[in-house]
Amino acid sequence: MYPPVRYVSHVPKNRRKEDIVTMAIQNAEDLFVSMLSHLHASEGRLQRICEEMSKVAENEKAKEVLEVRAFLTKQAVSGIEECFRILGKQPSRPDTRFEEVWLENVHNVLKEIESPVLKGMYVIHKIREVQSLHVAEYRGLMAMAYLAENYPVATLLARNLADKVEFIDRTDELIREIGKGVITARILRRVA
Repeated sequence: MYPPVRYVSHVPKNRRKEDIVTMAIQNAEDLFVSMLSHLHASEGRLQRICEEMSKVAENEKAKEVLEVRAFLTKQAVSGIEECFRILGKQPSRPDTRFEEVWLENVHNVLKEIESPVLKGMYVIHKIREVQSLHVAEYRGLMAMAYLAENYPVATLLARNLADKVEFIDRTDELIREIGKGVITARILRRVA
């Protein structure tokens, strides 16, 4: 038999490798719990990011979208927690360095954007970027849950996935609407 695989993605500079709690991945269930734990942590962070960004958003439509996204993401976190309850497992603590670097980059770009409308569009775009990653994670986890014949977990994951896909579709419309407003304002300024 092969020795168990230890999952450690990246050790941040401020931590020693010995300080990182690893999770032995010996079977499909361990892998599933590890992946679900990562998604749980990422959804929780996304909820906090949406709440934070909605407070500083100057564009009213972007602010509303972010507030609703924070609310729905809180429900997604609850759904994932219910998956853990059904599985009889607790989430592990995944490394979140990727998300920390991503958020730092978003803040840096936001400092450079002067237009409130463009800031709103940028924030929505970046949230959609994370949502797209989550869509892929949900699809992979759903496939694993169906293979394990764990239909309650698969159903909860499918509900969260549907919400993510809907958000991406609706923000397409919002970005187009905001863009039309920017173009209309430019035309009106030229005419005046």
